Amino acid sequence: MTYPITFSTMQGHFDALSFYASCHISYQHALRKQPVIVLSNNDGNVVAQNDKAKKLGITRGTPYFRIKEQVRQQGIHVFSSTYPLYGDMSRRIFAIIGRFIERVEVYSIDEGFFDLTGYEAIYPDLRQLAQRIRETTLRSSRIPINIGIAPTKTLCKVATWFAKKHPEHRGICVLDTPAKIKEALLEFAVGDLWGIGDRYEQLLLQHGIQTAAQLRDAPDDWIRQFMTVTGLRLVYELRGHQG
Repeated sequence: MTYPITFSTMQGHFDALSFYASCHISYQHALRKQPVIVLSNNDGNVVAQNDKAKKLGITRGTPYFRIKEQVRQQGIHVFSSTYPLYGDMSRRIFAIIGRFIERVEVYSIDEGFFDLTGYEAIYPDLRQLAQRIRETTLRSSRIPINIGIAPTKTLCKVATWFAKKHPEHRGICVLDTPAKIKEALLEFAVGDLWGIGDRYEQLLLQHGIQTAAQLRDAPDDWIRQFMTVTGLRLVYELRGHQG
């Protein structure tokens, strides 16, 4: 099944990589090849870890006392949460992106959306634009970001997921054709979709809907009945229509 997709309005999404850990690394650049973790208030649990720490099996939410010996043995660098630093770095990143795009929407401290409507003449090559934004952000803040570009915010989040999970994308994924979108949704697990919580994931899996492509192709009446208007809006975005 195919759906008409309008590309007159394109959206972008960016997500800082291991943001809390990256903020500390940005001020101690020698740590960029070292495992780094950040602890919660009162140093109770792990709240962030860079890729090097993840490869050592450190997971978010782990109580610090359980991994103290591992930290010592494997030379893992530990930082306490420093929220003024994170806020300052977040504002810096949004300001950098604001140099390129006027309409930037804050979604959280480490991610946001930007509206590319009307920029076709200025930025005809979307991947090149994303590359410039990514390189400028890294050079100016030393914070790596992933960027996804697509016709809707939901598809942007899908694109950013691919930019992060698949090294061949090099931090950037542009879904600007129906064929690219179709291929991405066929691979994308329905439970990883933005706005799909555990309850809806279980419901969809029980009905044999495992991928974002299968959800996109589900009948509107069924979606409205079991997932309400909010779910239907998500499905429309998967079909390329901004809600």
